[in-house]
Amino acid sequence: MPMGIATDSLGNIWVANSALVRPPCDGTNDPSLFEVVALTLIPEFINTDASVTMIHPDGTPASDAPYKGGGLILPWGIAVDGNDNVWVSNFDGTRVSQLCGAVPENCPPGYQTGDPISPDGSGYSFDGLRRNTAVEIDPSGNVWLTNNWIRDAMGQNPGGHEIVVFIGLAKPVKTPLIGPPNS
Repeated sequence: MPMGIATDSLGNIWVANSALVRPPCDGTNDPSLFEVVALTLIPEFINTDASVTMIHPDGTPASDAPYKGGGLILPWGIAVDGNDNVWVSNFDGTRVSQLCGAVPENCPPGYQTGDPISPDGSGYSFDGLRRNTAVEIDPSGNVWLTNNWIRDAMGQNPGGHEIVVFIGLAKPVKTPLIGPPNS
């Protein structure tokens, strides 16, 4: 299930595919499936279904997509930085993922579109991240996440109330962000 979309400077559309959550997200979905996958982190689900897809401006998916790895665990929000690299907030897994975008020249040597490019290949992480639903890049290259820390949400209270920032981690974008990102 697509949970987030973003565009890059070349007009490609990037889609975060949770592979689990189905709209509407109003409690009518089977919560037992969500809890099994999101709270116990079944490795088979994480390794096979969570992904990011790039769709070219003509509407065709990239031939090597969907992209997997990089710590993708229920990918939700997605953003593109000033180097056209892709950032993905993960609803679980305590991390934000970074993937090589459509311009491999802006990635570390030897990396191709869709490759995870964080230092250890599994994203940027710490135990305080949980249930991240959005990610944005600002004009200073800071990566902002909505961090809904509440681990055991109940009833009509589906999230927490934190915002986390990774200082200077991304290539800055020119704001206001109207249309595709620009360095």
